[in-house]
Amino acid sequence: MVPPVGAEVPNLPEDANLVTINGVDYYEYKGVYYTQGQNAEGATVYIVAGKDGVLNTADGSVNAHQIGDTITELPEGCREVTIKNEKYFVSPDDVYYEEVVDGDNVTYRVIGKLF
Repeated sequence: MVPPVGAEVPNLPEDANLVTINGVDYYEYKGVYYTQGQNAEGATVYIVAGKDGVLNTADGSVNAHQIGDTITELPEGCREVTIKNEKYFVSPDDVYYEEVVDGDNVTYRVIGKLF
Protein backbone atom coordinates (compact mmCIF):
# COMPACT_ATOMS: atom_id res chain seq x y z
CA MET A 1 0.00 0.00 0.00
CA VAL A 2 1.33 3.43 -0.98
CA PRO A 3 1.22 6.11 1.73
CA PRO A 4 -0.49 9.37 0.72
CA VAL A 5 1.48 12.40 -0.47
CA GLY A 6 2.72 14.30 2.60
CA ALA A 7 2.93 11.21 4.82
CA GLU A 8 6.10 10.64 6.85
CA VAL A 9 7.71 7.21 6.93
CA PRO A 10 10.61 6.23 9.20
CA ASN A 11 12.55 4.26 6.56
CA LEU A 12 12.92 4.13 2.79
CA PRO A 13 12.10 0.96 0.87
CA GLU A 14 15.28 -1.11 0.59
CA ASP A 15 15.55 -0.73 -3.21
CA ALA A 16 14.84 3.02 -3.39
CA ASN A 17 17.02 4.90 -5.91
CA LEU A 18 18.46 8.38 -5.43
CA VAL A 19 17.38 10.76 -8.21
CA THR A 20 17.98 14.49 -8.58
CA ILE A 21 15.16 16.52 -10.11
CA ASN A 22 15.43 20.29 -10.55
CA GLY A 23 18.47 20.25 -8.23
CA VAL A 24 16.64 18.45 -5.39
CA ASP A 25 17.49 14.93 -4.21
CA TYR A 26 14.60 12.47 -4.02
CA TYR A 27 14.41 8.75 -3.41
CA GLU A 28 12.24 6.85 -5.88
CA TYR A 29 10.72 3.41 -5.45
CA LYS A 30 8.09 2.03 -7.85
CA GLY A 31 6.88 5.48 -8.88
CA VAL A 32 6.73 6.89 -5.32
CA TYR A 33 9.06 9.81 -4.53
CA TYR A 34 10.37 10.58 -1.05
CA THR A 35 12.35 13.52 0.27
CA GLN A 36 14.38 13.44 3.46
CA GLY A 37 13.24 15.60 6.38
CA GLN A 38 12.95 15.73 10.16
CA ASN A 39 9.94 15.14 12.36
CA ALA A 40 8.99 17.21 15.42
CA GLU A 41 11.40 15.19 17.60
CA GLY A 42 14.31 15.87 15.22
CA ALA A 43 14.50 12.29 13.90
CA THR A 44 15.17 11.70 10.21
CA VAL A 45 12.03 10.76 8.28
CA TYR A 46 11.14 10.42 4.62
CA ILE A 47 8.20 12.41 3.32
CA VAL A 48 6.13 11.20 0.37
CA ALA A 49 6.60 13.99 -2.18
CA GLY A 50 4.80 12.38 -5.09
CA LYS A 51 3.54 9.20 -6.63
CA ASP A 52 2.60 7.80 -10.03
CA GLY A 53 5.52 9.72 -11.56
CA VAL A 54 4.24 13.14 -10.42
CA LEU A 55 5.99 15.25 -7.76
CA ASN A 56 4.48 18.05 -5.72
CA THR A 57 7.23 20.68 -5.57
CA ALA A 58 7.46 24.34 -4.58
CA ASP A 59 7.02 25.12 -8.30
CA GLY A 60 3.84 23.05 -8.49
CA SER A 61 3.38 19.52 -9.77
CA VAL A 62 5.99 18.28 -12.20
CA ASN A 63 6.38 15.02 -14.02
CA ALA A 64 9.23 13.32 -12.23
CA HIS A 65 10.78 11.83 -15.35
CA GLN A 66 12.14 14.32 -17.86
CA ILE A 67 13.28 13.46 -21.40
CA GLY A 68 16.83 12.14 -21.22
CA ASP A 69 16.55 10.90 -17.60
CA THR A 70 17.76 7.37 -16.97
CA ILE A 71 16.08 5.18 -14.35
CA THR A 72 16.84 1.68 -13.10
CA GLU A 73 13.28 0.40 -12.87
CA LEU A 74 10.21 1.09 -14.99
CA PRO A 75 7.23 2.67 -13.22
CA GLU A 76 4.44 0.32 -12.24
CA GLY A 77 1.93 -0.39 -14.99
CA CYS A 78 4.29 0.10 -17.94
CA ARG A 79 3.54 -1.91 -21.04
CA GLU A 80 5.72 -2.90 -23.97
CA VAL A 81 5.02 -1.31 -27.36
CA THR A 82 6.65 -1.71 -30.77
CA ILE A 83 7.23 1.39 -32.90
CA LYS A 84 8.95 1.00 -36.29
CA ASN A 85 10.14 -2.48 -35.28
CA GLU A 86 11.78 -1.13 -32.09
CA LYS A 87 10.76 -2.16 -28.56
CA TYR A 88 9.79 0.63 -26.12
CA PHE A 89 7.85 0.89 -22.89
CA VAL A 90 5.04 3.32 -22.10
CA SER A 91 3.81 4.22 -18.61
CA PRO A 92 0.14 4.72 -17.68
CA ASP A 93 0.78 8.52 -17.79
CA ASP A 94 2.13 8.27 -21.38
CA VAL A 95 5.86 8.58 -20.73
CA TYR A 96 7.93 6.55 -23.23
CA TYR A 97 11.13 4.70 -22.26
CA GLU A 98 13.80 2.85 -24.20
CA GLU A 99 15.78 0.00 -22.70
CA VAL A 100 19.53 0.60 -22.45
CA VAL A 101 21.71 -2.49 -21.97
CA ASP A 102 25.33 -2.01 -20.90
CA GLY A 103 26.84 -5.42 -20.19
CA ASP A 104 24.78 -6.90 -17.34
CA ASN A 105 23.32 -3.49 -16.44
CA VAL A 106 19.82 -2.62 -17.76
CA THR A 107 18.41 0.89 -17.41
CA TYR A 108 15.62 2.82 -19.09
CA ARG A 109 15.93 6.25 -20.75
CA VAL A 110 12.98 8.63 -21.04
CA ILE A 111 12.55 9.40 -24.74
CA GLY A 112 9.20 11.16 -24.93
CA LYS A 113 5.89 12.17 -23.38
CA LEU A 114 2.35 12.64 -24.57
CA PHE A 115 0.28 15.40 -22.99
